[in-house]
Amino acid sequence: QYADCIDAECATYPMINAAALHVLAGDEIAAARLAQQVLHVIENGGHAPETAYWLAATRAEALLILHRDEEARAALHQALSLAPAAYEDQASTLRQWRSLLTARGAATDWLDALRSGPSWHFAGPTAVGSDECQIGRQIDAVLAEHGATRAFGALAAGFDIIAAERFVRHGAALSITLPCDTAEFIERSVRSAGDEWVRRFDALAAAAQSFETLDEVGGFTPAALCLADQMSIGLAAHDAMMRDARGLALRETGVEAGPHLPLDRITVTRSAALPAAVPPLPEDSALLQAALGCDESRLCHLPATMRKAARRHNGYAWCLFDALPDAAEQAATLFLASGENAHICLDYGVMDADRVSERQSTLAALPPTGHIVASAPAARALSLIDPNKKVAMAGSVSIAGRDTDYYSLLVPA
Repeated sequence: QYADCIDAECATYPMINAAALHVLAGDEIAAARLAQQVLHVIENGGHAPETAYWLAATRAEALLILHRDEEARAALHQALSLAPAAYEDQASTLRQWRSLLTARGAATDWLDALRSGPSWHFAGPTAVGSDECQIGRQIDAVLAEHGATRAFGALAAGFDIIAAERFVRHGAALSITLPCDTAEFIERSVRSAGDEWVRRFDALAAAAQSFETLDEVGGFTPAALCLADQMSIGLAAHDAMMRDARGLALRETGVEAGPHLPLDRITVTRSAALPAAVPPLPEDSALLQAALGCDESRLCHLPATMRKAARRHNGYAWCLFDALPDAAEQAATLFLASGENAHICLDYGVMDADRVSERQSTLAALPPTGHIVASAPAARALSLIDPNKKVAMAGSVSIAGRDTDYYSLLVPA
């Protein structure tokens, strides 16, 4: 397919990818011919429009294929310097280099130094006390050793806020997900520790690169806390994968890791056990559930028990599942049975068994995308619970007056 594009236009992307495929297939002669052609097109300026980064990265890759290794390395460093914040583009380039070097039996470990810094998830107890400076110094030492590019978590008084402040000081982009609206979260998880913690919360909220709040049934519940945590960990894992970076979890020693933690755990230790600064949550029976949505005409492809229990709204039907992976598998089966024009949706959260949520109604009203449409909670939690599932950002839509991301769940043919 890449080769078919070469004569149609002077696009360097299909040329260099065709050359790389020849290398991986063991045809160095054909690879060198195409790589030389790429260099000629770039040097003469007769190429299709492309960003400065991709032109420089393509030139570096062509030099590598031609075994002009010193020039290739210098060109690679130059390309990376042109777009220091284009982490995903850089990750794609470094993955390609690793494949090419591996194919020729050359060392690849030196590429690790060129990867962007880790993605972190941080979470810990709400205990506050006189050892804050001591634990803060430990976090500073950890970040000085490992680096940090992005950090994901919440902002409860205690460990969360202490860690988030350190991430910001070390230059990490902060991404915050709260289990409920901001005012309720402050009252339930911050203010009881003192007004100074509220001021610190406000400063971090203003400094965050992204800040989102959930709007689940019941507001601040154990299930909503679990959902926000799953979404943040899933975001950290997905971000690390997209940037070819390490995924790390910052925790206190002795605190349970929790289920499904696909991140390397780094711990810090308090000087003494301290009581929680935030009162414990009351008993709550709310559960996280997944919801599969489809046009009512597609219900015939589902088991009879699901058809009977489906909630219907404006020609669309929703079926509840206790496990998100089960809903995702059923969605994929239904999608393959229905064809690409089918509009299949996947949601996840604290469900009201008697009504369709505004989030679900909004997803159902979107035009078909050729993929399964997944809400942000479904896509991000799925990245954590079932990393083999591939999700990609599809766009944003207004839900309850707020711009909210939605995703595509990619189904192998």
